[in-house]
Amino acid sequence: MRLATISVFALCMFGQLIASNAVAEQLYKCTDENGRVAFQGLPCTASQGESKSITIKTSKNPNYIPPTHPSNTIESNAEAYEKALIRAEKRQNKRSDKLMADYDKKVCDRYKGYLQDEVDRWKTVESNGYKQWQKEHYLARIKSAEREMKAQCQ
Repeated sequence: MRLATISVFALCMFGQLIASNAVAEQLYKCTDENGRVAFQGLPCTASQGESKSITIKTSKNPNYIPPTHPSNTIESNAEAYEKALIRAEKRQNKRSDKLMADYDKKVCDRYKGYLQDEVDRWKTVESNGYKQWQKEHYLARIKSAEREMKAQCQ
């Protein structure tokens, strides 16, 4: 008797395990004599009226999206990827443009500093007295520094 109870229990548990992984659910539509409809998991009793079996297909994963869904097609995934790449490229270009602008400003400031150094040297030499060759030398250096500054500060 005890072995039979355990066997029946094991059989019921196995049935539960199989039913929990099923991909279809069995429902029953019960219509009574007044036309009221009820849906339930067990077959209708005689007092509940006419019984009709309905099978509902379900998926194992509740988050499953069928392949025909627009958000799960290869084209939509490719479009989303392409849009993400374009956004990333725009962000990168903005960063690059800002970095280049900062770099260009620093270079320009450096060359302005070089020009100012040459002008200051010439003023020092000029205030102490100078020879003609010194004047030509320092003015040539100032012109060279001006050209370099203009080339860098466009």
